[in-house]
Amino acid sequence: MPGPFRFHKFSRDKFPDWRCPACLNETLVLIPESFIEKQSLQTGKISGEDWFEPYMYEGIFSCMLQCSRRDCRESVALIGESGYEEEWDDQMRARTYECVLAAKAFLPPLPLFTATEKCPTHIYDQLRKVSSLLPGHSSAAVNNLRIVLEMLMDELGVIRIYLEGKKNVRKEYTLNQRIQNYSGDHQDMKPGFLAMKWLGNVGSHSPLNVSEQDIDAACQILDHFLVRIFSPTVDHSAEIARLTRKYDPHFSGKP
Repeated sequence: MPGPFRFHKFSRDKFPDWRCPACLNETLVLIPESFIEKQSLQTGKISGEDWFEPYMYEGIFSCMLQCSRRDCRESVALIGESGYEEEWDDQMRARTYECVLAAKAFLPPLPLFTATEKCPTHIYDQLRKVSSLLPGHSSAAVNNLRIVLEMLMDELGVIRIYLEGKKNVRKEYTLNQRIQNYSGDHQDMKPGFLAMKWLGNVGSHSPLNVSEQDIDAACQILDHFLVRIFSPTVDHSAEIARLTRKYDPHFSGKP
């Protein structure tokens, strides 16, 4: 199962079920003694003021995660930001503040995309870059997602370079042109390729912020497309024919 492509805030007492980069199981757990959290310099300067409120707190944390499987025990370093958010009781009368954490980087990166048997190594390495950037640098992640599309067009046999004019000047098709030029078996994917390309353009060249929901959607689409393209095709025709011959009372063996 791919993802998560969105990283929600969490508490120290309840870490998300992140997948181990080595065994791919949701078995990463916090090593409690490794957890360190410190307030920022700015928070230290203002925390003693009468007007200071807990929601103004800014801090950072670091810790180590480890796979709980005995036959794995992979280690992952995590850094992020800390703060406090309001919590109210059921009657909305008593207010408390809870310390919340936001992950910003994992090393090694979490395996967010599905590892398919036939996916070329250079594409999967690029997917790892996308995965490493998603927690803390979403715009850069979207830009790298666009690079994955370029690589995918290469793998699908879509021409990147062409010669123009009498002097045979080397020119390069834009990603938009390459997607439009694709004439292979997965024509139904072209609208999705274009949608991801437009999203990548905004992440690369626009000051507009791309929402987490849109990034999540693009990554889900890309993962699904990659599984379809690079998963091995299983031919069941022989087994179907055998079962038909054996159990279909109407089978005559004639075309």
